[in-house]
Amino acid sequence: MLEQLGLRNKRFFDSAGPISSTNLLTECNLVGGTINGSGGSYTPLVQMGGGPIPPKKVEFVKWWNEPVLKDNQGRTFSRRELVNNVANTDGGAHVDPSLEESYMDLSRRNSLGWNFGVGSVEETFKGRAELACMRQIAHELMISIEKNAPEYFPSNYG
Repeated sequence: MLEQLGLRNKRFFDSAGPISSTNLLTECNLVGGTINGSGGSYTPLVQMGGGPIPPKKVEFVKWWNEPVLKDNQGRTFSRRELVNNVANTDGGAHVDPSLEESYMDLSRRNSLGWNFGVGSVEETFKGRAELACMRQIAHELMISIEKNAPEYFPSNYG
């Protein structure tokens, strides 16, 4: 669809930035964590007012294919991989009964390892990181289309 709209050669809004090659911890640069009285949860950056790094515009191929998430096994996921896995296994395009092991670990086994603890009580973050990432990817896509092709947006959008 982006090709048909003439947008694949445009620059896209990147709110994640690069995964650090020297960081040994997990990274999920499209989301942050929200902590409240009921625990912690994955929250898209758009719902947090932005992230720790300033957004920049990058070429579509880089935006789509560069890793934005690294799990506790060092496995990385790009926006393309996240979108395709969610669409093909969790619904949308079709439901695939078999999940790739890495996606199964991310989506069902908390391979990000994000937890919230108070005293001796520790809980896994609520929600699913990949779905929070999808919300942020959708936000980036909407901003990118709005900036590159404002004619597709009504004047009261916002």
